[in-house]
Amino acid sequence: MLPDNKYLADLMKQAARGNEAAFSDIVRHFERIVYNIAIQATGNREDALDVSQEVFMKLWRTAGSYRGECSVTSWVIRIARNTSLDALRRRSTRQTDSLTLEDEDGDTTERAIPVTEGDDDPVSSYERKERIAAVRRAISELCDEHKEIILLRNIQGLSYAEIADLLGIEEGTVKSRIHRARNCLKEKLISWNIL
Repeated sequence: MLPDNKYLADLMKQAARGNEAAFSDIVRHFERIVYNIAIQATGNREDALDVSQEVFMKLWRTAGSYRGECSVTSWVIRIARNTSLDALRRRSTRQTDSLTLEDEDGDTTERAIPVTEGDDDPVSSYERKERIAAVRRAISELCDEHKEIILLRNIQGLSYAEIADLLGIEEGTVKSRIHRARNCLKEKLISWNIL
């Protein structure tokens, strides 16, 4: 359980003034969350550790830019998510892409995004990149509420309770938003012949 935002915001102010002990406390409070976001995005421990280190280096350099417009937790998660996504863009290893679909009861089904093996073949490589780009584009075209909930659940891997706490809403609301967001995403992908 994370401390309250007032305490975390105070630590950020101290870190911005160069207080390494305060920053160490921030790292201690957020290292598991940042690592979980990174491992969810990268899929392997080594890359997740690299991304986590990069996130905390960014936090140290930008501690003074935290203005309190959102909670420290939201701010750290946003930096971790963006850093993880940047790392994914830089990676060139093959991965099977999939989309997790979830109904209102929380039952999940994994739906593979068709990926043709054989990245040596320029046509297959191009088609794969196009499918991945289409999924990213579909996510980016969702309304902000749906995009945020998809990223928190599917990219960052947060639990319903964590999302509810982060957004200040009930767990049931989280589940229904996720369900609606995934349905919208699924409809887009089906209309584009991706699923």
